[in-house]
Amino acid sequence: ALGRRLQRVCQYVHDHVAEPISVGEVAQALGWSSGYLARLFKAETGNTFGQFITLVRLRRALDALSRPAIGTLLEVALSCGFPNAKAFNLASAVPWLHPG
Repeated sequence: ALGRRLQRVCQYVHDHVAEPISVGEVAQALGWSSGYLARLFKAETGNTFGQFITLVRLRRALDALSRPAIGTLLEVALSCGFPNAKAFNLASAVPWLHPG
C-alpha cells in the first residue's frame, strides 16, 4: 500500500491527468521540492514520476477504448492527456510497460 504522501500525489495525477503535468507542478501543489517528489516516488514505486503519469494516461485510454462510441484514437489520446496520437502510440510501445 502506498503511504499517505504518495496517495496525495496519485490523487493529484488522477484528478489532472488530462492536463499537462510535471513533477514540478505536482510538487509545488503539495508544498514539496521537485527533487524530493522524484526521489520519493522512485524509491516507493520503482518507477519514475513520468512513467507513472504515462501509465495512468494509458490505463485511462484503454478504458475509454473498451467502451462503445468512443470517438477517434486522436480524441481518446487528447482526452487522456497525450498531446497527439503519435505520443500515445509511442507511450504504448515503451518496453517498461511490457515486462519480459
